[in-house]
Amino acid sequence: MNHTEILFDKNTCEEKKTQVANEIINEYNLHLSTRQILLAHDIIHKWCPDGHFKNNRIILLNKILNINTNLYIAVITAICHDYKPRDLCEFMIIDDGDCIDIGSGGSSFASSFASPTYFCRLLNYYEFDISNIPNIPDETKHKIEEYRQSKYSGKLTKSAIKNE
Repeated sequence: MNHTEILFDKNTCEEKKTQVANEIINEYNLHLSTRQILLAHDIIHKWCPDGHFKNNRIILLNKILNINTNLYIAVITAICHDYKPRDLCEFMIIDDGDCIDIGSGGSSFASSFASPTYFCRLLNYYEFDISNIPNIPDETKHKIEEYRQSKYSGKLTKSAIKNE
């Protein structure tokens, strides 16, 4: 089992979950507390305790953690505050009901396809660069980057410089 599976496993004791949360923090050098990781996973688990939905969130969180640790920090921090776990669906690329990748607008709500809104909301919790996230249209990436630049006082990155 990977870290996320262990944190969602109802048979895993709290001591083991705490150990796994610490391993995630250390392995990925995250600016999160153990409490935040445990709380966010608990909130997500309560929203979708079993089956298909839980498996999709495991895949999504693993992909985010491996692709963009700052986005992972934003997701965990947001979930600990007021971000609804169902909104994670907006980052899933779905094929035949299964999450196969991270991207923009994979939920069943067709009106939200390629919407920058969900990523921009996460930028209110932690700064992250969107350039290395696959399956997001360039126009959407540009809108997210504009929001990021305005939110974080124009800190220049390779992505921001390239788009000028």
